[in-house]
Amino acid sequence: MYLIIPAFNEAQSLPRVLGAIEDAKLKAEVVVVDDGSTDGTARTAAALGARVIRHPFNMGYGAAIQTGYMYALDRGADLLVQMDADGQHDPRQIPAMVEPIRRGECDLVIASRFLEATGYPMGWTRTAGRKLFEALGRLGG
Repeated sequence: MYLIIPAFNEAQSLPRVLGAIEDAKLKAEVVVVDDGSTDGTARTAAALGARVIRHPFNMGYGAAIQTGYMYALDRGADLLVQMDADGQHDPRQIPAMVEPIRRGECDLVIASRFLEATGYPMGWTRTAGRKLFEALGRLGG
């Protein structure tokens, strides 16, 4: 299993995130895709034992995800999990999330942090943006 973590200027959150992954005792290669960070993200991730792939400049979230997927697929990955570097995902939930894939019941699992209260603090700008897009979605059907 490969655990892909796209990251842009996440040096402060990575110790907590990578520590939580270690505590969860996941059998995975942890790959941090540093998307041109300027804050030591790559250095921090490497020091904490993650494989690091570094973009020379910020190419965006989608490009970072794609880089991580290509890395894993080039190495014959049978299972790939993606999580964010800011601590909003709980790595302890990964085994339950991938179990339906391992049992052959499905090919893809998409999780949502909005299904249950998690206590993850979302800033006011993200909350406002989410509400705006929810309203636009309702208008558009």
